[in-house]
Amino acid sequence: LKGEAYIKMAWDARGNGYANSVSKEQWKTFAKDLSIAEKSLERAWKLNPADPRIPYEMMSVELGQGQGRDRMELWFNRAMQLNPNDYEACSAKLYYLEPKWYGSTNDMLDFGRECVQSANWGGRVPLILVSAHYNIYNEYLASSERRNYWKQPAVWADIQSAYEKFFQIN
Repeated sequence: LKGEAYIKMAWDARGNGYANSVSKEQWKTFAKDLSIAEKSLERAWKLNPADPRIPYEMMSVELGQGQGRDRMELWFNRAMQLNPNDYEACSAKLYYLEPKWYGSTNDMLDFGRECVQSANWGGRVPLILVSAHYNIYNEYLASSERRNYWKQPAVWADIQSAYEKFFQIN
């Protein structure tokens, strides 16, 4: 609970603006609160490595601290080992892979396709590929590129494969 609270306080202190609009004081509070959250969650993990909330929250800490994709992958893999149907962990990873953070649209699509192809992951996880396309469409395309986006054969193939896998396992 302490980790979750400090994550929320950190992101509230940072605000929703672009990085260049965040004041030095906001950055300082953000870093301090994320550090407290990190320590709290690492202690929680030592006490109970079976709690799937901890890896999910640590992914949010990593998003803010930006120590590297390997660190995010560590916590993501821990989350998926605990719950192979963890849509929220997959959604958090997809967000991390957005170009505005630490990835690219290709990274997003590669991960979405991995969610469809995985023999270990289930539930709503295959639909992450649909979310990847939706987020790309809404956030990373110029309006002139949006008109025919959903009509592209490769996009349609991805959407179809995601829903086919979803319905196959559910």
